[in-house]
Amino acid sequence: MLAADLTQDIFLKLIENINRYRFTGKFHNYLFTIAVNTCRNHFSKKKFKEEQLEDYLYFDKEERKRDTLVIQEEEQLVQQALDQLNENQKEAILLKYFYDFKVKEIAKIMGTSVPTTQSRIHQGMKKLEGILNRKEFDNVQ
Repeated sequence: MLAADLTQDIFLKLIENINRYRFTGKFHNYLFTIAVNTCRNHFSKKKFKEEQLEDYLYFDKEERKRDTLVIQEEEQLVQQALDQLNENQKEAILLKYFYDFKVKEIAKIMGTSVPTTQSRIHQGMKKLEGILNRKEFDNVQ
């Protein structure tokens, strides 16, 4: 709930102070400055006590260990599924989803056309989905 409240405050302050914006700089920098200042002000207020902080922080070490193990297990399943793809599909998916390249950039790197690259990503993702759904089904049984 804290994030939603802060987001609302940020955009309210943006609207209230839009007349202060100088159109010389980038708008996202102006918005980011408002966001940083709003968050700083919120957390520096005396009313934000330690017990309120506990509502938002994660203290249970055992629960944190379980979450870490679940994440590691999921990462391992995804890696095993990726290893079942052909090299072209695997490379295209890794470049797009793990390294945030655009499809056009991936096509250039792989020496293929954009439609071919899109197809490899699409077909690879369908195959990954099938593999992961099968593994999930196998784990349930």
